[in-house]
Amino acid sequence: YTDREMGRLLDVLGSETAVIMTGDHGEEFYEHGDYSHPKKLYDETIQVPFVMRVPDNRTVEKKQVSLLDVAPTILDIVDEPIPSLMVGQNILADGDRELTLAETNTDGETSLAVRTTDNKLIVQGQRREFYDLVEDPCEQNDRSTVQNQTMEELRERVRQFQAQHSIDYNGGDEELG
Repeated sequence: YTDREMGRLLDVLGSETAVIMTGDHGEEFYEHGDYSHPKKLYDETIQVPFVMRVPDNRTVEKKQVSLLDVAPTILDIVDEPIPSLMVGQNILADGDRELTLAETNTDGETSLAVRTTDNKLIVQGQRREFYDLVEDPCEQNDRSTVQNQTMEELRERVRQFQAQHSIDYNGGDEELG
């Protein structure tokens, strides 16, 4: 039903109209012990549908993007400059987003996830989880207790991002575990 109706809408809008459809969060169906959203930062809750059609038929290969990237992409589509203070990236540009950040606040505790295409670090208070997404795409085997240079590199990249964009996740470094 939804596919058919979206097809009808796209037909009415015509090929010269840019269309971006996305969601704001996913859903957990007991993959990690809950039936909810978005209390946790596993992929089933932070990966969302993202469909884009632009008038000049530019295409994007499957790649990691962030909802922060929607505004710069729209500005590119309408040939407007992207402000330098904007954190997001133009999805239509070449290259892949090196990392994405996600956060949630449950009962006053902020949780942060930093994700590359291959790895993910989740920090919840003093607890951290680290996943090798190539070997463990369903995030079932927490590798945070194994000394790991990649995990330390992700922590450093979050610190750099925080400094570059003046973002503080409840005390900065302490929140990184």
